[in-house]
Amino acid sequence: MKKIVLIIIVLILVHCAGFLLFINVFSLQENVDLIEVISPHIVGSDTIDFDVMITDFEWDELLIVRPYADYRTLLKEEKVSWRRIDNHARHSDISSLLIFVNNKKIVAYVNYPRHNVSFGYEHGAFQRDSSKFRVERGTHAGRPWYTIRHHRADE
Repeated sequence: MKKIVLIIIVLILVHCAGFLLFINVFSLQENVDLIEVISPHIVGSDTIDFDVMITDFEWDELLIVRPYADYRTLLKEEKVSWRRIDNHARHSDISSLLIFVNNKKIVAYVNYPRHNVSFGYEHGAFQRDSSKFRVERGTHAGRPWYTIRHHRADE
């Protein structure tokens, strides 16, 4: 009887270890350093150009997911290989999710906090060569507020 219990315990432990390994292999860690790269451009410029700004890794498409939206829907629409990522934007309005894609695979992402920055109604895919955005300045509750809007080619 002790032998059977021991075998069951070992099987459970192996199963749990395999599950944790599976989660780590198929999960991508959030690149919070991107906040430090992006923020100075928002505060100090009238435009931000992700093509020029984000050069630490290869990417060809930027996906912006607005608060309360499900990033998986956008990934399916854009035919991007799905990876598990930690998405704060899906359940609240505390962040917008920025996903960087290369050859239809996620290479980096960040939950960009909305404490004084809003990506407005921007939601969707932007090719690298058209990833330029206007920074509109204002105030909200007595604090500086920045709204990011896509800079269309005809503007």
